[in-house]
Amino acid sequence: MNGNGTERFETVIIGGGQAGLAVGYHLAKRGRPFVVLDANERVGDAWRKRWDSLRLFTPAKYNGLPGMRFPAPSVSFPTKDEMADYLAAYAARFDLPVRTGVSVDGLSRDGDRYVVASGNLRFAADNVVLATGAFQKPKIPLFASELDPGIVQLHSSVYRNPSQLQEGDVLLVGIGNSGAEIAHEVSRTHRTWLSGKPAGQIPVRHGPAAARFALPLVRFVGHHVLTLKTPIGRKLQPKFVGHAAPLIRVKLKDLVADGVEQVPRTVGVKDGRPELADGRVLDVSNVIWCTGFRGAFGWIDLPIFGEDGRPQQEPAERPARGGRGRSARDSREVAMSKQQGVQQRRHFTDDEAREWLLAGIPLTERRLQLAGASTTWLEGGDGPPMVLLHGGIETGGVYWAPVISRLAESYRLVVPDVPGLGKSEPVARLDDVVFAEWFAALLRVTCEKPTLIAHSLDGSLAAQFATQHSDLLQGLVLYGAPGIGHYRMPLGLLVTAIRFDLRPSERNNARFADWAFLDPAQTRRRDPQWYDAFMAYGLSRGKVPHVKRTMRQLIKAGTKHISDAELQRVAIPTALIWGRRDRMAPLRIAELASAKFGWPLHVVDDAGHVPHIEQPEAFLGALEAALGA
Repeated sequence: MNGNGTERFETVIIGGGQAGLAVGYHLAKRGRPFVVLDANERVGDAWRKRWDSLRLFTPAKYNGLPGMRFPAPSVSFPTKDEMADYLAAYAARFDLPVRTGVSVDGLSRDGDRYVVASGNLRFAADNVVLATGAFQKPKIPLFASELDPGIVQLHSSVYRNPSQLQEGDVLLVGIGNSGAEIAHEVSRTHRTWLSGKPAGQIPVRHGPAAARFALPLVRFVGHHVLTLKTPIGRKLQPKFVGHAAPLIRVKLKDLVADGVEQVPRTVGVKDGRPELADGRVLDVSNVIWCTGFRGAFGWIDLPIFGEDGRPQQEPAERPARGGRGRSARDSREVAMSKQQGVQQRRHFTDDEAREWLLAGIPLTERRLQLAGASTTWLEGGDGPPMVLLHGGIETGGVYWAPVISRLAESYRLVVPDVPGLGKSEPVARLDDVVFAEWFAALLRVTCEKPTLIAHSLDGSLAAQFATQHSDLLQGLVLYGAPGIGHYRMPLGLLVTAIRFDLRPSERNNARFADWAFLDPAQTRRRDPQWYDAFMAYGLSRGKVPHVKRTMRQLIKAGTKHISDAELQRVAIPTALIWGRRDRMAPLRIAELASAKFGWPLHVVDDAGHVPHIEQPEAFLGALEAALGA
């Protein structure tokens, strides 16, 4: 604090809800100084103040924040109080510096710093994160003041339960999800009218089944199609802003069954009563305005607003759902480079690259001597055991980072570096026999009967392992594994491998990326810094002599054909995941294996050899389907 009473922080986060706490988590992980300011008296009060019967529309598996899963069955739908308590527990667990009861009423610039004001309090910051939500102020039509004073009027933001209403009919204005849910509730005790026109309704019944099968598709569209990164997302944005969302849980047929009467829009007041667009006047005793919220940015004194009055927004370089984060300063630097029209590639040391790849990942690194090799692995999460076994890649298991955080919400993960790759020390010779000995030793010290997800060359070794040791596994998902079919490495790929072995350079590393990714440039655009760290770490490890030797051994062992008679001995549930346009291990290998052995095949579209990096959401959906099968 300086002499004039202003407190200084590197970053001030305004808003202590999900977004604010998640940003705080990532800053805390990096040891950056920050503070979270929230107007409520307790963390989570924004949820506690909603109506009593409110349940979240999203299942618990999607409601957790980085580093801490939501403590409920994965496809259950938490209450608003359970969500509030989770946020409070989250802030306490990670000791986040949240100051409650601080209502921010000003944000301005003073020289090279931002100044955040709350009454007489002042906070100076290099970075400010606005995590208040876009729409905060209840939107109520001006003619509401002309209604008879005897009519009880409530906005949905202050509605709690039907006990707030008086005897007589109820009109709800606005057929969004709030209007539908509240109408469903009050119709049990009052004659209910619902005014307006719905914006549509999702075509599936809300519940656990939709959470398992339909919601992943909806999330994919929301995260990858209808965003400011895509032309269609930018085109449709004005149509979404200010309009109600489609009905999700309570549909029109449910309201009809409840006896709710749907009527046209409420357009004014006549003789103190609400008037509808068709000229009817309703004699009601209660009106609940479910008309949404509007932006309230008058407290921000910065040149950041467009002609429509909303803050201008750059398409963000958003981390994938794997939980990778970056500091507010890093985000600002990315935005600045974009404004200058410069696309900068960061250069990493070996340790920096690995640290960046694992930033925000809720696993702990462990190391132990296993079968003669000093082995490094990542471990953490909550749920049944799952092992993620990387493919033939110099980086080792860290390349699973884009999907680790999501999987750690539902599984206890073990993510090893195979001997000689990543941070694990090498063995004299890595073949299927040595691999089996090492992997069995890993399972003895980490987990009992896990589900094994095994990729690429190591996927072939995992399949060979399962032919003899199915009793050590619960299930098996083979992913881009060439050894389960007759495989001959494409000549171009072989030339690329030889080039990289002889001369590990950025150019030859990029040639490998052209084989691994369907579109390396598109993959990089998802998260440039993570991609650059991934490429830098792979190149750095590829220059290490024992890594080179291990890769040569692994290519030989992992491309060896496993006979049909051996694969028939796999005695556990087995499924396949493959990129539709995999050039390294063509999809035809998986199609033939699926037909021969009856293993369900789940194909990830618009992906090459590494869908978990190229299309993480689609990969997770395929994995969920594979495990369900």
